Amino acid sequence: MHSNLRTNPLKITRTELLPIYSYGCLNFTLRYSCFPLRSKWGGREGWMDEETGLYYYGMRYYAAWLCRFVSVDPLQFEYPELTPFQYASNRCITGIDLDGAEFYYSSSGKYLRQGSDKNSNNIYIEQKNIKEIFTFRPAIDRIARQVGKPTQTYESKYEIKEELSYIQLAPWISKAFEELKLGVKEGTGNNQTSPIKYLNYEGVQKNMRALKEEKPWCAAFVNYVLEESGYVGESINPLAVENWNGTWRIWERGYEIDKPSYGAIVTFGDTHMGFVVGISENGKKLLVLGGNQDDEVNVSEYTIKNNFKYFLPEGYIPKEFESNEEFLKQSYQGTVKNGGNTQ
Repeated sequence: MHSNLRTNPLKITRTELLPIYSYGCLNFTLRYSCFPLRSKWGGREGWMDEETGLYYYGMRYYAAWLCRFVSVDPLQFEYPELTPFQYASNRCITGIDLDGAEFYYSSSGKYLRQGSDKNSNNIYIEQKNIKEIFTFRPAIDRIARQVGKPTQTYESKYEIKEELSYIQLAPWISKAFEELKLGVKEGTGNNQTSPIKYLNYEGVQKNMRALKEEKPWCAAFVNYVLEESGYVGESINPLAVENWNGTWRIWERGYEIDKPSYGAIVTFGDTHMGFVVGISENGKKLLVLGGNQDDEVNVSEYTIKNNFKYFLPEGYIPKEFESNEEFLKQSYQGTVKNGGNTQ
């Protein structure tokens, strides 16, 4: 073995041999692994400063041995509940931090990430697609050419290429978060931020529309978000919760599921409805992005009850992990309010 190494030495580096701990710190005790750490930590191949040992994340540097960034989070004021030096919201197993700013999710080995707008709440799943390429083309017979008699032959080539694609989870949620950021609430007197735009929406039959904010508008908000996102809302009277959950009629362009799922519509009996964006740490409260929650669009938490029903729009098939409790505990990282008036 030693003789073979002398005649055929392997060119290796220190970092190619060293396994890593959970938060990316190199393990210097296991020096004899023959498997290269191609991605190093968090997919940061080639981004570790050899002199300092810090990983470069675009917006700041990460010290793996401290499990912390060495400078404050540029979005620290949006997440006051977290230390400004934390990595991936302190969830290194289920998440990675791609740029030092926002938290990007992963589940079952697939990365879930935001789009180009780092301040958005959109979540994407990254999928690897294997593409097989077979080519058949003319070639010159090399042996025949050597003896002076070139002939026409053919050669085939088989390749496997890996391509990435990104699929957004519950794409209608983008519009719901846009309305949240607009600050829609009662009493603004502004066409863009008044809930009248939901109650008087063109997708609602004229005889069902309303021009006063006093009318409950949680169902109108859900209908507006779906319709503006390219889905079909409730066609008879979308302003009535009873027409969504089946008390009066069944929402024909949706289907019921048996448990909370990211982006699903949830109905609270006949009294309220909104979109599921997460659950509380103890798993007993639902985080709902909805309208008419304390007279505004916000994310509020509500104790889960037996009369809650959950629906998804026709044509959308969720990934299995979208209803996973651990995923739902991490899927929303923003401000949460404590329920309140929904009428």
